Amino acid sequence: MVKRTIEKFGRIDILVNNAGIMISSPFLESTEEMWDKTMNVNLKSAYLCSREVAPIMLNQKKGKIINLSSVSGLAQKSAIGNVHYATSKAGVIGLTRSLAVNLGPSINVNAICPGLIDTDMVASLPPERRKIPVEEAPLQRIGKPEEIAYAALFLASEESDFITGEILTVSGGRGMR
Repeated sequence: MVKRTIEKFGRIDILVNNAGIMISSPFLESTEEMWDKTMNVNLKSAYLCSREVAPIMLNQKKGKIINLSSVSGLAQKSAIGNVHYATSKAGVIGLTRSLAVNLGPSINVNAICPGLIDTDMVASLPPERRKIPVEEAPLQRIGKPEEIAYAALFLASEESDFITGEILTVSGGRGMR
């Protein structure tokens, strides 16, 4: 992916790490395979992609890495019930802050923590699991995918050049801290 991008465009200015899965299972019924798959998709993929583009961005002396985490990665009781998902998304937050320290001043690294967003992953949840987050959020609704895209667009823009290591929560108010 990185090689093809360099061949076609000659540079990489922005990386958005947006892979994510949620395998729902009570903790005591979860398996090591569920844990590994969740960590690989949600956390390891962000690490590997960042590691591949960072040397290019450092050579350019500029770049933006945007990681997608979740309010489940924050300390909010109703959002952290899925142990492997919440742990992987908390790991994305830790990765974001660590990369910001390690890759500055040339690369800005930030994360977005979406709340409940109208995606296929959320549509697969039982209705009762979708109800609680909506009730907890002051805006009382499920977010739209484009609302996350707008946040990513801001973090990718020059308007965010003095922002790094930050976690932007886009959740209708759910996850306030």
